[in-house]
Amino acid sequence: RDDVESRGLGDVYKRQLSQCPEGVAGMYVLLGSVFIIAGTVMLASPKTIFQMMEGWKGTGDQEPSPLYCASTRLGGLAFLLIGIAGIVVSLLYLT
Repeated sequence: RDDVESRGLGDVYKRQLSQCPEGVAGMYVLLGSVFIIAGTVMLASPKTIFQMMEGWKGTGDQEPSPLYCASTRLGGLAFLLIGIAGIVVSLLYLT
């Protein structure tokens, strides 16, 4: 048990963060980079995602629907934002 008088929950959380290994920040950078790459591909070329995920199921040239392209781009935007947030969190942790 901690023998230092507690000054509230904020101090508990600060002590926990200071005991966290630095490898966690590296993990956030790595995962953030993967999310950014995936999000960029989904935003830039939903047809490539369609060919990878759905193209093998049929024969001939298949085109994704406009709704498929829109939803893939929306998912790509979400991936991009999550990746950026992961990297920002890791940079804030390191400072």
